[in-house]
Amino acid sequence: MGLTPVRKALQKDSIDDKLRNQLWNIYYETFFDRIEMSDIFFQEDKTLDRYLMTVWEYYYNNRIDELPTGYELYRHIKDYFFKCNWYEVYDFIEFTINRYNTSKKTDNEWIIYYIEFTNKVLDKHLSAYKIIDKKICPITSEIEIQSIEKALEYNDEFRAVNIHLNCALELLSDRNKPNYRNSIKESISAIESLCRIITGDEKVNFGKGMAIIENSLGLHKSLTKAFTKIYGYTSDEKGIRHSLLDEDNVKFEDAKFMLVSCSAFVNYLILKQANAPVKEVVAEAN
Repeated sequence: MGLTPVRKALQKDSIDDKLRNQLWNIYYETFFDRIEMSDIFFQEDKTLDRYLMTVWEYYYNNRIDELPTGYELYRHIKDYFFKCNWYEVYDFIEFTINRYNTSKKTDNEWIIYYIEFTNKVLDKHLSAYKIIDKKICPITSEIEIQSIEKALEYNDEFRAVNIHLNCALELLSDRNKPNYRNSIKESISAIESLCRIITGDEKVNFGKGMAIIENSLGLHKSLTKAFTKIYGYTSDEKGIRHSLLDEDNVKFEDAKFMLVSCSAFVNYLILKQANAPVKEVVAEAN
């Protein structure tokens, strides 16, 4: 009904008790529900042992010789989970996803389960965050998520594009101190890199590259003109790349728009290139 502010409704800068409880339940069911609590460090499978030691030593930055045992360690983790800042809950989840390392197929399935059900809980409670590529990111739309995930799949020939988009995602995903301006720079740099890859000219500028691609791939002039203007927004003397730009003028929604738009455009251009002969591109560039 619009009675709750959007940011609160989406839980972008907070986590309510219901969401925190559900996030804990998934964590508990994944890692603790299948073991005897008093024998945490006496399990036949040592994967959990190694993970818990990593949490103590590298997440909490505590002394390893003071590592608690059994139920005491479990209580320490639980107390932290319910007392820490909202973004630290996400930091802890992200740490877990990336540091629970195992070569066993069954344990990998537990992590897949954990990610899948954590995302379901985030959706259910209207969190503005989602796990993408083992990072918890402020993305709200399933379509936006799919667009970014697809663009992040490209490697090999399009590795430079992938690097820029990954960097944009990292900068946007920092819940403690996000860098929206540099995230935007990386998003548009992904398009620049793709222009150079498609034209085969490492020095081609954005405008010329888009003109070549427009002619060779049959893009609509209005579309290329629109992205050229977006590039101008990021590059002219009053644009996003200008060093004197006030950081407060660059918002989450600006960086999110650029990441989603550039990811979608990357997917579009690569698909267009795959479905049409592009030998003319090199000729145009020369």
